[in-house]
Amino acid sequence: TYFFWREVRHGLKSLICLTKQKRINMRTAKMTFGQNSFFLILALLFSAVINAQQANDEKRLKKEANAYMNEAEEALSENDFASAEAAYRKAIAKDPANTAAKYNMGNLYYNREKSGESQSRFVEADKVSESKEDRHRINHNLGNSFMKQKKYKEAVEAYKNALRNDPTDDETRYNLALAKKKLEEEQQQDQNNDDNQDN
Repeated sequence: TYFFWREVRHGLKSLICLTKQKRINMRTAKMTFGQNSFFLILALLFSAVINAQQANDEKRLKKEANAYMNEAEEALSENDFASAEAAYRKAIAKDPANTAAKYNMGNLYYNREKSGESQSRFVEADKVSESKEDRHRINHNLGNSFMKQKKYKEAVEAYKNALRNDPTDDETRYNLALAKKKLEEEQQQDQNNDDNQDN
């Protein structure tokens, strides 16, 4: 890029000098800039047009994803879980970086007693989330999902991640203590079972 801007600056200085001398014509300007510079400028303009088009496409897709999110919320208010799930899936398809759609879908599965599916959605939401507040809520609910499946070790890690993003949350701190207690009980039970098998 340095070479490109140096060429452009050199070409512009030459053009200014030529216009002052009132001897400019297209052939001189083309020779001053050189063919490479001309193609670089053309490529730069083409790139700018492509980037603008991509930005417009992203905005359109986000708008469509938000419409599907609204559709899902409406379906949930009518207890139509199948339609809500379908709308969330469409929102995610339109905007794969939509944290709210993945998080809400995780909650939908969690409330429908589908902990395995909720975990995968929470993990996906955590990967694309950008705010500490979102990561806190996601990991808190991920921990709850692990607790339902009695995966205490994973629950402990999820609650720790939640607390890293919001150390002031007492509910998460309580859940972490409970998960640790359950994990210790499970480990003690496993130890007792091993001891009984040895006898």
